[in-house]
Amino acid sequence: MVIETQAKEQLVNCVTDQVRALLDGRLTQMRLPVRPKPQWEEVPGVATDDPALWGGRFQYQCGPEQCDVDVEIDDRRCPYGKAGDVLYVRESIRYCPEHDNFYFVADSKGCGVEIFSRLKKRFYSSAQMPRWASRFMLEVVDVRVERLHQITEEDARAEGVFTGMEYPYENGEIQCPVCRGAGVYVLHSMGGASEVDCEQCDSLRKRSRMLWNIRYEKRGFGWHLNPWTWVGAVKRVAP
Repeated sequence: MVIETQAKEQLVNCVTDQVRALLDGRLTQMRLPVRPKPQWEEVPGVATDDPALWGGRFQYQCGPEQCDVDVEIDDRRCPYGKAGDVLYVRESIRYCPEHDNFYFVADSKGCGVEIFSRLKKRFYSSAQMPRWASRFMLEVVDVRVERLHQITEEDARAEGVFTGMEYPYENGEIQCPVCRGAGVYVLHSMGGASEVDCEQCDSLRKRSRMLWNIRYEKRGFGWHLNPWTWVGAVKRVAP
């Protein structure tokens, strides 16, 4: 007998850069820190990086270069749910008095009469946005758990990290303090001045590191801590 389980629907908060990547068709993966932080238990022997699903929970061991520990992460706490579940994207909305309308911050598109008539405040952050105002629906394709430092160039690209030379601000902060988002900086020497690639952000993975720290370092999940993360592969299904 095959028992079919109904897909669940839930909300996911997206920052402006993620919404722009979604609009451009670049966002196919999302990442969040595992909360609460997993409890560590020492185990004998050499640990491995290979994950195994056990007892309804993700059970992982980090590599010997980090520590020999056994980690249990309750998959029921996954903010992305499981494969087949549906995510409604929440994003920032702001009121424009000049046009007497609300618009989505990511692309300045008007919210429409139906949404306008139901909104009361002048500004809604992504965490405050009502579900009925969501304009994007994503389907969860796969979910996994991994340490943050396992992110690759392909992962960073799938998570919508901006690929251009001049990339945008995040929460009003410049991503790279060295080149200030230009991708290059001027190097002065005895022979004169020349432009060189910025070694702090010359790869998508490094840019992803900066974005991550802007969003999560002050919350106790900085890159240097190499926290456990939920990674959800998604696809846009509506509109």
